[in-house]
Amino acid sequence: MRSIILRIFSVFFLFLLFNINGVLAEKKQNIHRKDIKGIETDVGDRWLAWDKFLHLTASAGITGLSYHFYHCQFNNPQHLA
Repeated sequence: MRSIILRIFSVFFLFLLFNINGVLAEKKQNIHRKDIKGIETDVGDRWLAWDKFLHLTASAGITGLSYHFYHCQFNNPQHLA
């Protein structure tokens, strides 16, 4: 039961995380289109940094949740009996 809840939480967290990324990118794109006055030559690629941050966060979350789940499962006295 605990593993099912943990898996559902993980899927929901990742769905929420990547859904927020799309909404923020869309808002930024709409704001950016309104402010264009000419050709911009020096535009930083902040999306790549944000994408790497989200990837690292999701990977760390999955790894941490998996470690916690297996740690609790293998250290459970009922499991060893």
